[in-house]
Amino acid sequence: MTIEDFSGIGTEQRNPKTSHIDSLSTDRLLKLMNEEDTGVIEQVSKVIPIICDVVDDLAPKIKAGGRLFYLGAGTSGRLGVLDASEILPTYSAPEGQFVGLIAGGDVALRKAQEFSEDSETAAAEDLAPFNVTQLDTIIGIASSGRTPYVMGALKYGQSIGVKTIGLACVSNSPMEKHSDFMISCVTGPEIVTGSTRMKAGTATKLILNMISTSVMIKIGKTYGNLMVDLQPSNIKLQDRTRRIFKAVVPGQLSDDDIDNLIKKCGSLKTAIVVGKTGIDIEEAKTLIDKNGGNLRQALDSIEDNVSEASSSANGSVASDISSPPAKIPDFSDYNLAVDIVNDECEVALFNKSVSYCKKGAFKGDFKNLLVQLLVDAVTSYDGQVLKINGVRIGSNNDFDLKEEDLKGLVDYKSLEYVKGTPKFCDMIRFFQ
Repeated sequence: MTIEDFSGIGTEQRNPKTSHIDSLSTDRLLKLMNEEDTGVIEQVSKVIPIICDVVDDLAPKIKAGGRLFYLGAGTSGRLGVLDASEILPTYSAPEGQFVGLIAGGDVALRKAQEFSEDSETAAAEDLAPFNVTQLDTIIGIASSGRTPYVMGALKYGQSIGVKTIGLACVSNSPMEKHSDFMISCVTGPEIVTGSTRMKAGTATKLILNMISTSVMIKIGKTYGNLMVDLQPSNIKLQDRTRRIFKAVVPGQLSDDDIDNLIKKCGSLKTAIVVGKTGIDIEEAKTLIDKNGGNLRQALDSIEDNVSEASSSANGSVASDISSPPAKIPDFSDYNLAVDIVNDECEVALFNKSVSYCKKGAFKGDFKNLLVQLLVDAVTSYDGQVLKINGVRIGSNNDFDLKEEDLKGLVDYKSLEYVKGTPKFCDMIRFFQ
């Protein structure tokens, strides 16, 4: 076997800043390591444009069910397997959608099999059982930019028309001509010469984090910065699931009630839609599916429907709006909406098929007007006993709604009136 000369590779160079680390105090040694690590962040920032291209190409494929295969040897391989293994519990990705393969097989995760990286044909053999298609993507990870196992993976991907991503910590590497996207994050000589588990490993971990996390966000696996697709498989994650629910669905549900709702719904996303809108479980699941699993889009679609209903109601004066039915079949399906726009305040009770609105112009304290409009709207429902967010607001034909009751219904801070600007629009479930 011919031994190749690697002396010209950046990650194999000797670092002049650390040539005497064996004589340093522990404090100085650690500070020097930290100083070297800070440069990694800057180098990663330089490759963000190509990472952006990778994410934008990868996200729609993952959304469509495509798979991402990570291949590497040694530290690079372990980091690929780590990234792939974390996606399922964090974002409920389908099992097998993110696949990490390491030269030497799974045994190499715990026991070094460094010799296995020298086989260029091994990667194709490892990939063959997966029946890789053009909807899939291969990412080859090699700090040196030339590991035979990784080169073989990229060449195999090209041969079957699959998009390939190269990730190296040197520039102008042989991987470039076999990669549709080449991420070359130049981390320079290591603290300990050739120990690419250090700076190169740190850069690799950061970049893999950016790719997989950004793809998950782009395909709707989060709501804001909340991981609404996580699997509550342990006590910590069960607690996190409750806190996420409470953050999106403010209310007075106990932890047990939240747990039961999530269990009944089958997922946190579905439970959030049910808890926030009051629709039934199957309808919530259908709505989420219709919006491609994107919780924000699902909730926005409900708000859009409400806005259309509200706009239709605004086209007539209050006296022209159709009266509500004499008997409401299920108040849990009804919502209360309060709109403050320009010089008018409007209150509406509605569900999918019927709505009843009252509105009036500001002539003084808008809170007093809001109270009167709520009374008018509620009394129209044939004197039924109602609770809104747990606040009892009526009994038979004796309605006694006072301004202080509103504190249990709405946030007064959100009701601050600014002329010409909509300041508050909320939907609140009715509870019997």
